[in-house]
Amino acid sequence: MKLAFGLLQLSAASHFRAGGLQYRTTSDPTKYEVTRYMGWKRSSAGYSGGCDQSDIDNKVPSTSLGSESITGIGSVTAMYIVTNIEDSALVDSGSHFCFGSYTFQIDVTSVTSFEHTFGGCCSISFQLDDGSTNSGSFGYKATVNDVTNSSPQFASPPAVYLMKGCGGQEYAVAPVDPEGDTVRCRWSLSSEVSDMAWSSMLTQFSLDQDTCVVTYHPENDKATTGGSKAISVQVEDFDADGNLLHSVPLVFIAVVSEPQLPNARNPSFVNELLYTGLMHGDDEHHDLPPALSRKRRSSEPAYCAGRPSFIDPPASTDKIVATYTEGEAIEIVWRAEYQLEGNSFTDIDRSQIVKPDGMTCSEFDTSGVSKCTWVPDETQIGDHPHCATVYDPYGRSSERRCILIQLYEACDEGLERVGKYCLPPCSAGYERDASINCVDIDECASALALCTTIVETCANNNGGFTCPCSAGFERDATGTCVDIDECARKTDNCANTVEKCINSVGSFSCPCASGFERNIDERCLDINECSKETHDCTEFTETCENTFGSFRCTQSSAFKMMILRQAMMRGY
Repeated sequence: MKLAFGLLQLSAASHFRAGGLQYRTTSDPTKYEVTRYMGWKRSSAGYSGGCDQSDIDNKVPSTSLGSESITGIGSVTAMYIVTNIEDSALVDSGSHFCFGSYTFQIDVTSVTSFEHTFGGCCSISFQLDDGSTNSGSFGYKATVNDVTNSSPQFASPPAVYLMKGCGGQEYAVAPVDPEGDTVRCRWSLSSEVSDMAWSSMLTQFSLDQDTCVVTYHPENDKATTGGSKAISVQVEDFDADGNLLHSVPLVFIAVVSEPQLPNARNPSFVNELLYTGLMHGDDEHHDLPPALSRKRRSSEPAYCAGRPSFIDPPASTDKIVATYTEGEAIEIVWRAEYQLEGNSFTDIDRSQIVKPDGMTCSEFDTSGVSKCTWVPDETQIGDHPHCATVYDPYGRSSERRCILIQLYEACDEGLERVGKYCLPPCSAGYERDASINCVDIDECASALALCTTIVETCANNNGGFTCPCSAGFERDATGTCVDIDECARKTDNCANTVEKCINSVGSFSCPCASGFERNIDERCLDINECSKETHDCTEFTETCENTFGSFRCTQSSAFKMMILRQAMMRGY
């Protein structure tokens, strides 16, 4: 058996493309569910003559591709059921692959934690930043520290295609944790994935540990040609105290190529098959000679603009929540296009769609549309990542768009679905917060209150609100808030004599009374019309005398003397 296994590993040399492991708890605490992802070169993928559509339709498992070791449990056969195939006539046969998964259960009665490993020799040649290549062993390793907890779940890709020299290209792992544990990502170590580990010679890729997004940095890719790059990430979840629960591997190949666009002289001209020579499956490890770029591009290549993009589902759609009903189908429509010389095209040549078991997706039609239909069974209740990548005829790839399908069982009567829980509905006037607790709705702050503006104010209370009359208004016999005339009721606070009360809608004002003016201390003081010469007394004949709040005009003494003299002269 050892000899046979050794021969198998030798025959599988250079054919490994992708791998990964994920775990779920089951209703039986002694059983732990394992999902293995694998990708292999199509001609050596565990299917006689290469995998084909009938293998997908009939869920045909591959032959054994080796043995995995699980500490404390034993060994299990490494195999998978193909779900994705790359066999396009436009693609170099060396880049054809079979990819799929296999789900099985292990007995964890005797273990609380374990390590799960797989590996072999030898990998294809992987290109580094400077254009040189290396190869060696491949594999993956998972660490499980709590068999009562599920690992992060994510859609593992068969391969990722990038355009050399183009910025803004990312791969989002998009993990979801069934228990809501904290999830982070890191580069895998050589002790976990052997020679497929990230190194300082691969700075053209960076990993955001919190968002689990891998970014391609073309400015660090100094090779003059495209090539295959090893991408290996450990997706990890932690409990509330920061203890590691799982570390599960995601291993795949990123193919960096230079798409060939048609030119004006020959619009349909394509020089060679897509990705020719980029996945070197040479068992003898003849590394390619270094291809080092001696100068940087001053701008991005023309093919960077117009890469395929998704129109549907909208970018804002990251989740679809559905209630399981026996025999009821879930449908998702994907629609994509690409640009060439300012024109839009929808002849999507190839696609890779990661989907739940049992989902079928049509080929993209001439309108750039693919329809995916899924009739789940009761055992599939839970979260299911659903991801798509499309390619135009020139090998340019879209972003990898992922949607999380959350399939839940129907809630009992009187309960409502809130994420993965069935809960009583909130009472009127309450809504659920981010912690799914029912909290009061502040109708006043959210503009849900129907209080009459100006004459009423909104007063929030638990479960509702009231509309008391605004200050300066009172409710009449009909229930309407009407203005209070504070002046007529003498409920104003105007200063007697020096101020007068003027009623206004909802209030009143106290301007200074006639003959008074407001000083800098805001007090109404008497205006001295005489000194300010604002009186209307007749000059010479009258004298202005100021009074409190007014003035009076009395006969002047000079005028009196004149009258007296005139009288004396007349002999009076």
